[in-house]
Amino acid sequence: DYAYTRYRPIKFLNITGGKFKNPLWQPRTFLWDSDIRPEGLAVGLSHKLGPQVEGFATLGYFILDEFGNDTADPVMWAFQPGIKWNLTDNIYLKLAGAYYAPDNLTGNSFSYSAGTNSTDGAGNLVYGYHALAGDMELGFGVGGPIPFFALLGQYVNSSADDSMDLDGNEDNEGWLLGLKFGDPKVSNFGD
Repeated sequence: DYAYTRYRPIKFLNITGGKFKNPLWQPRTFLWDSDIRPEGLAVGLSHKLGPQVEGFATLGYFILDEFGNDTADPVMWAFQPGIKWNLTDNIYLKLAGAYYAPDNLTGNSFSYSAGTNSTDGAGNLVYGYHALAGDMELGFGVGGPIPFFALLGQYVNSSADDSMDLDGNEDNEGWLLGLKFGDPKVSNFGD
């Protein structure tokens, strides 16, 4: 379910266009389901900032749907900078923030929408919320029967004004805390 081209003009720059694997890093599938394949353009940068620290950034332009021959199709811009810091040979910390900015959402109707955005009487979206998100993973390579485990967390806050919530709840933020363990790369039976 991929159809893309990738261009790497220099070692630390990737440019991908088409339908591709989600280029944004996340420790779990909190904001993005693992089977979503965005369509559009993504520019990825990664560069060593020191002997133990690598910086990365992704800029994405994702086409959410195509309704016609005009330029008002719904799209989303995403920007995610982050770092991975190898604290020791067996311990790392990975942090990233992200900003999501949709455009042309209001007034459109999506047949596959989860219904989490407010709609008018005709089923068209009323708002186009922007969101800030943060992701964190602290990983440990310990060996033995559990060769790897990590503590992880994710947080998101949307631009939704709580006074706009029709249900009276203040539900413009979400978070996830978790633990993952096992083999970092499953390749053999029993991993």
